[in-house]
Amino acid sequence: MKRHLETHAEAVAILAVTLGALTVWVAGLFPDLGTLAGGEAILAANEAYLDEARRAALQDSLLLGEVLALLEVLRSTDLGLELIVSVDVQAGQALSALTAAVERAMGAALTATVLTEALIWLNRIGDLVALWALRFGAMALAVWMLLRILGAGALLRSLFRRLSEVLVLVFLLGYLLLPYSINLGRALSDSAAGALASDTAATPERLHADILGGHGLSTDLSFWSKSGNVRVSYETLTSDLADKVSAMSLYGVERLAHLLIVGVLFPAAVALVLLVVAWRILGPVMSAIDRLLAPRTDAQKS
Repeated sequence: MKRHLETHAEAVAILAVTLGALTVWVAGLFPDLGTLAGGEAILAANEAYLDEARRAALQDSLLLGEVLALLEVLRSTDLGLELIVSVDVQAGQALSALTAAVERAMGAALTATVLTEALIWLNRIGDLVALWALRFGAMALAVWMLLRILGAGALLRSLFRRLSEVLVLVFLLGYLLLPYSINLGRALSDSAAGALASDTAATPERLHADILGGHGLSTDLSFWSKSGNVRVSYETLTSDLADKVSAMSLYGVERLAHLLIVGVLFPAAVALVLLVVAWRILGPVMSAIDRLLAPRTDAQKS
């Protein structure tokens, strides 16, 4: 062992640096990786972007929920039947089509809310996992280097080498690849090419204003009572019904497509490509270190 250490000054230097870094990490001098290399700013930007997207999707869900509740009441009560007969017998079928379109649009808005919430937690968990992956990865790397210098068994060396490679990749994924991929999705969403069309985004609010008077959430529905001018309110509801059904159907499709492409698939594809590139780079680096640390024979030294 002494001979190996004396003839491998480079290996000893690498091991010393690794153990020194390991001591710093385990001691917790850098408990928050977000303070390094601007990572904290990226995480904060992602958090703000995802929180705004979640609020918008939740607002759409609430607006469509109020509209859907009113449509269900009109369709299932005596008041609704009287209105259908007094205004137009065929309006009942059209109202059912609008109800179905609103249900699908509300499902799309709720799905967007849930997926955005999942991305928020993924953004937070990635930062936390990266810290522990770095610490345990440094430990596995130091053990592997020590085993290589001492000429331990190939199976044991291979185990710690693979473990250190996986943990390094987990660190890169949680600290760099995932946050920056989400941030690229935010940039795409803010651009003219990737933003959700303003007309589509305003569809729930516009429908809510047309049907419920535009008073926002928790609207006073007194104008729908039998003592009010219900016929006028119902005629307002059923006016341009085909356009309303078409708008709600388009909203549901575009909302889901925008979320899946810009919010999920694009960041996932970027992170996957970068992860593959990192893996292809990490392999040769580890092989070079392996050759450097390999015990030398007398023939090699001469």
